[in-house]
Amino acid sequence: MNNIVNPSFRQILFENSEKIFYKTEKKGILKVFYSGDPQIAIIRSKISTLLFKMISDCGIKTYYINEMGVREHETYALDVMPFVFSISSFANFDLASKFPLKEGMKLKNYLFEVFLFLQKNKTLVTKEHLLSFDWLTSVDYEFVEYHSKRIMDLITGFFKALGVTVLSLDLQFGKRYKKNGTEFDIFLSDELSPKNIKLHIDDMFDLSSKDVFLELGKRLGILQK
Repeated sequence: MNNIVNPSFRQILFENSEKIFYKTEKKGILKVFYSGDPQIAIIRSKISTLLFKMISDCGIKTYYINEMGVREHETYALDVMPFVFSISSFANFDLASKFPLKEGMKLKNYLFEVFLFLQKNKTLVTKEHLLSFDWLTSVDYEFVEYHSKRIMDLITGFFKALGVTVLSLDLQFGKRYKKNGTEFDIFLSDELSPKNIKLHIDDMFDLSSKDVFLELGKRLGILQK
């Protein structure tokens, strides 16, 4: 616990209920502090570190640079897209209530959906919306869809080795502009933890959200068993 960085003296750029983003002296670089329950925040940070590193090693660009403390990351500053990109392997309650599907049914293929995320409200939008409103180009859409499914494959394999099934995954991406100010690369942003990965621990049932974090912390060696 001693290497938790005290963020109180730094300039806050942005804050929500889960993370605090701080300016740094390095251009285009931020520090992200995982806030909330300290024990859960440490687990979120550690799981995100493991998954960001795994994904980066597979050639997918992420905003993660390195770990600065047990609940703090150094990251690239991005122009984050106002969308949540959702990938599902199983039918959830929402799908089962709208279509003749049984909740928990394994889907034949990944279901890729895009939600406009504004003021904590998520609105489902189609590819045609995104292209017609000029919110994304067809190239950017195909890039995000392809990489979202690759990330789902990687994360599914990671958790399967722990006896955990990935049900769905919510991702966010952002643009990192090059020196000319017009060209950019698309990077994965946000975090990768049970905050945005819906999981089922195969041999355990009726776990609370906190229990899922704690069990994963034990299985990954983050917490003592």
